Amino acid sequence: MAGKFIQFISGLLGNRGMKILSLGLALIAWYAIREVISFEKEFTEVPIEIRVDEGWAILDRSENSVVVTFQGPREAVLDIDREQVKLTLDIRGSAELGSMFVDLKPEDIQAPRGVRPVRIEPNTLYLSLDQEGERNVAVKASIQGQLPDGYEVESAVCKPNTVRLFGPRLKLGEIEDVRTASIDLEGRLGSFKLRAPIASLSESWVARVDPAYVQVEVTIVERSALREFSDVRIKVLTDMAGKARVSFSRTNAMVVVQGQSEMLETLNQQSIQAYVDCEALVVPSTNQIPIRVHAPQGVTVKKVDPQDITVTTMEI
Repeated sequence: MAGKFIQFISGLLGNRGMKILSLGLALIAWYAIREVISFEKEFTEVPIEIRVDEGWAILDRSENSVVVTFQGPREAVLDIDREQVKLTLDIRGSAELGSMFVDLKPEDIQAPRGVRPVRIEPNTLYLSLDQEGERNVAVKASIQGQLPDGYEVESAVCKPNTVRLFGPRLKLGEIEDVRTASIDLEGRLGSFKLRAPIASLSESWVARVDPAYVQVEVTIVERSALREFSDVRIKVLTDMAGKARVSFSRTNAMVVVQGQSEMLETLNQQSIQAYVDCEALVVPSTNQIPIRVHAPQGVTVKKVDPQDITVTTMEI
């Protein structure tokens, strides 16, 4: 029996080199595998979605997003679509507390298969809750960017022009209107329509909006100016020459026209034609006849003063 034991010990000692080599290879393989599956990458601005009980809303929060470090195989971590990553915090059943500190845990992170979140910064979130209220408010379009020279925004109309807000009662009372997400005018030369989301109201509290999108109609026009002609002679259209005597309360009018600045600069007093049509008048009579104005194409008549004159016809 003693001989067999000695033989066993001798065999172990005799294979020492092979065993040491095997152990070394195992350690190398372990470190290689560990290196492959332990690649880490940090993702910033991971959004926090908070679920609360019906009838409650987020009044205040210490963070809107967190920094999450993921670990896993290199290719899997590098292929993470950050649009699919978010932290979902379910505090339903805790609304009666009003305010609270909540620990953020890796299992709260929504992430692709094959990778795992290992760190969250910060790892604590402060929340304050309020009862949910609702309110109708106006919607205004948020316009940014510059139009080419000579163009301007005439109007930006939202349809519908009001939305319904749901959120903490203490905050809703401060809101008079909401804005759409920014609408860029860069490169626009004509009117257009688009569907725009309602912009977030605050970074610290959350509101639901119904509807969440509105149709925005932006009307773009060529920039125009006004020009006044103060002494435009009034012409008379009549077939009574030699048949009756016609007299007028005045012979000149003031005319204001609108158009592109370049166009208006080319106009003179003779470019604007003012007249009254007296062809249908009877003799004798006294009548109020409207002054009609003809302007060049591209020019709009905005004002005529007076709008009409008194015309008297008498027999010769």
